[in-house]
Amino acid sequence: MTASPEQEIIPKYNNLKPFHRLLIVRAWCPDRTLTESKKYVTDSLGPQFADPVIFSIETMVQESRPRTPLINFLSMGSDPTVEIEELAKRQLVNCQSISMGQAQEIHARKLIDAFVVQGYALVCGAPTVP
Repeated sequence: MTASPEQEIIPKYNNLKPFHRLLIVRAWCPDRTLTESKKYVTDSLGPQFADPVIFSIETMVQESRPRTPLINFLSMGSDPTVEIEELAKRQLVNCQSISMGQAQEIHARKLIDAFVVQGYALVCGAPTVP
């Protein structure tokens, strides 16, 4: 067994379209789906759609409106909290954060309501399902 089974030739299936190959990798090697998905997106749409986006918090704030929330869907291990807090300090803006967990919704709503006028309310770990 190789370290990258998704790169191996699939006997009798050499002429698969990229999407069908992705489906087979998903069925046979679920742990390799992300790698094959990136290859599929790169081959189909171009590398600009598969490469990670390195964003600037400061640019995001400049391009946004004060009453529009900025939402970041983060990958494992990434946490922009420190950058946001440093930006708030540089701009002399109050910033408070809350980590979402059991029964934190009420506290998060109060924090957002308090900071809607001025400041940054940073809600960390918000669930992505309704």
